[in-house]
Amino acid sequence: MYKYIVSVFWFVFVWFNAICQPIASFDKKQIDFGTVTEGTLCKYSFKFKNTGNKPLIIYDVKVTCGCTAPRWVSPIAPGDTSSIYVEFNTSFKQGYVAKGINLIVNANDPEVNLVVLANIVPDSTFKVITDSTNFKPLKIITKKMVYQIVIPLENLSKKGLKGDVEKAENLVKYILRNENSNLLGSIWYSSTSDYVEINTFSLEYKNLLASKLSKNLSKKRKLKRLQKKARKANFL
Repeated sequence: MYKYIVSVFWFVFVWFNAICQPIASFDKKQIDFGTVTEGTLCKYSFKFKNTGNKPLIIYDVKVTCGCTAPRWVSPIAPGDTSSIYVEFNTSFKQGYVAKGINLIVNANDPEVNLVVLANIVPDSTFKVITDSTNFKPLKIITKKMVYQIVIPLENLSKKGLKGDVEKAENLVKYILRNENSNLLGSIWYSSTSDYVEINTFSLEYKNLLASKLSKNLSKKRKLKRLQKKARKANFL
């Protein structure tokens, strides 16, 4: 009899927890901005409602590209509405682009996938010039020169870097982790599948960053040590 009562209580407990769950019900999980000019800052709010009967907690929001910046609030009470606000920076991108935003939540389905789409066309006002450092052609945006440091993934692979361009970019971020707040300016990334690209509006700042990267990425043994340190610091 005792075992029967325990079994019944256990069944009720499991059943109750199964039906008492938060549910993130989105109006839409994909937004297509259509054709936009390169350099446009696209903004959108993915609206949703917690249609469950427990508070919805968003543990983390992961993006597939640093060009996509999400904002959110958590937790969301049952019956309440909220949104994931997204800014998509189209600078240094062309063609049909799709970027993912992945929400980690406390629901039965712990991952929610959102998608941002855009067909990015070149801005005819951009002018291409050549930098004396021979890194890559540069662009002028609103009369400001953008300096790029371009690191081929192939070069890093030959020196012992194991991984894709995302890991390579994270390794560069680890090397420059104390430089991004430099008073000379700020940096941003526009990497492709073959290159890690670091951008800045300051020539002086670009030279400082290039010097630091050259010292750290020039030798295979040093690169391997850096990978170990970056992994310990959760950059890789």
